[in-house]
Amino acid sequence: MLWSGGLWRVAWEAFRRPEWPRPVETEDFYYSTSSGGWRFIALDSRADEALGERQFQWLCDRLEEDAATPTLVMVHRPFLPVDNWVDAHALVDARTFELLNGCRAVKLVLSGHTHKAAHWEFRGTRHVVFPACAYGIPDPCGWGVVVLVQSGVKAVFVKELAISSYDGLAMQEHHCAGDFRELRPLPFETSALHNPGDWLFY
Repeated sequence: MLWSGGLWRVAWEAFRRPEWPRPVETEDFYYSTSSGGWRFIALDSRADEALGERQFQWLCDRLEEDAATPTLVMVHRPFLPVDNWVDAHALVDARTFELLNGCRAVKLVLSGHTHKAAHWEFRGTRHVVFPACAYGIPDPCGWGVVVLVQSGVKAVFVKELAISSYDGLAMQEHHCAGDFRELRPLPFETSALHNPGDWLFY
């Protein structure tokens, strides 16, 4: 379900804590905050389309005004594929993708949406996708952790939940073993998922 900007605002105001950052506007839900020497930028990708003009310009301004502080960008829909059917709903937004990959301050782009874990390195920028805590897609439910240091991303871990989960596609239950592992970066340029004819090159 895609919520309108108004409903997002109502939910945010109901649950927010005083120390949480406020979103920039009411239609899209994006903001920036800092902690521990890092800048965190949250982008709104609820719609199955590229970032709107106001959000994109706001992102350009944030990256231009501070090109030194290590930055983690959070966006729900990933730019890069994970090799499941949700790849069809990736964030197809070449100009934002190029902007993030071309900014030396951006050390990590963190996403979800696919319910499957992946860790790519593409043109020097890390792209991490974490699994979901909910069932519905035939990949293990779970969560992830990113270890940040001043020089960049030190490590990424994923923890699979030790539960039986329902696969809504196959309409059957499957068991998750509860594995814990380090998610090491793979070079996307040499991946079989790197299609030279896709939107990344347009």
